[in-house]
Amino acid sequence: MKKNIARGKTFAFELETQKNLGQHFLNHLPTIQKIAALTDHFAPISQALEIGPGSGALTMELLKKGLNVCAVEKDPRAAALLQTLQKSYPEKLSIAHEDILKYQPAADLAGQLCIGNIPYYITSDIVLWFIEKMDCFTGAILMVQDEVATRLASPSGSKEYGRISVRVQLQCSVEKAMFVPAKMFSPPPKVDSAVIILRKKPNPFVSVAELKKFERFTAVLFSARRKMLRRVLAAQIKESTAAGFWSSLEETGIAPETRPDALSPEQILVLFRSVDSLLH
Repeated sequence: MKKNIARGKTFAFELETQKNLGQHFLNHLPTIQKIAALTDHFAPISQALEIGPGSGALTMELLKKGLNVCAVEKDPRAAALLQTLQKSYPEKLSIAHEDILKYQPAADLAGQLCIGNIPYYITSDIVLWFIEKMDCFTGAILMVQDEVATRLASPSGSKEYGRISVRVQLQCSVEKAMFVPAKMFSPPPKVDSAVIILRKKPNPFVSVAELKKFERFTAVLFSARRKMLRRVLAAQIKESTAAGFWSSLEETGIAPETRPDALSPEQILVLFRSVDSLLH
């Protein structure tokens, strides 16, 4: 017997959820409409890339708002059924049957918006995919686990602040826009959710060439987040140069006694570049 079928006016078509794809369909129409209304924060826009449209509930609302939608869907069942909705919006809806992590968004639509109720088992991967493809977007509206939303938006010094907070906040402003309880989904996930708004910042934080080094650097920092920087970075900064190195950072508020989780993303970037220049 089939279970957890998306059925009713909220959805564009009936579709049974698949656990292996992390499918939990939002079935509360007022909430779906509120998410679609969040696109007004980015007005004027005409193009949206939707991640994992599933049974087409949010897709319909975006199309009703007059947006052109590129729906990227990994599930072959959903990708095929979306064609029924495409018949009503032949000029507005395009469908890409692909894994979003392998998808290359159109570079000539740099003003487009990324939006979606994303699979929770690959949330971090999708958020980082969006960050890496930032040149193709103006921003994003994403449904994620509530605890992930808190982590992404957390300021330095909080217990939730970590590497992904730094990575995302250096390129985007992060706003936790809406709380969505688990009961509003079919089937209900084990955790509550939240909608976040990511707005692109004007300047990139690191170049592609620096990225891997930056990731390794933040891994070192946050593996010892409560230790003093002089101890965490002892292997990179020779004792003979330490005094001059820390003195050069004095105006930035970065001291050898500072703990990594007390540094803002911008301070971590300054520290990374200072250490990197010292080593080269």
